[in-house]
Amino acid sequence: MEFALLAKAFVLGVVEGLTEFLPISSTGHLILVGELDQPDILRTADRLAEGIPHARKAVISGTAHAPSMERPDEFNRLVLDFLQAA
Repeated sequence: MEFALLAKAFVLGVVEGLTEFLPISSTGHLILVGELDQPDILRTADRLAEGIPHARKAVISGTAHAPSMERPDEFNRLVLDFLQAA
């Protein structure tokens, strides 16, 4: 099996295993994803946002897998807004 496929299966398996425990958290969660990221990552972000109570998903347009480096000002604003609201 190719490493990329093995890594993908691992990540998806971990996410699947974690989603049953996530609803017990009472804190808010911010899920940040780049608009141009891999489809699997985007689906994982959707599943996390749907499965975690009080989760907020933010999509940073024009970025892929490293939105904090690609659009640091927008990334920082989203994180700071989230933290201030918590």
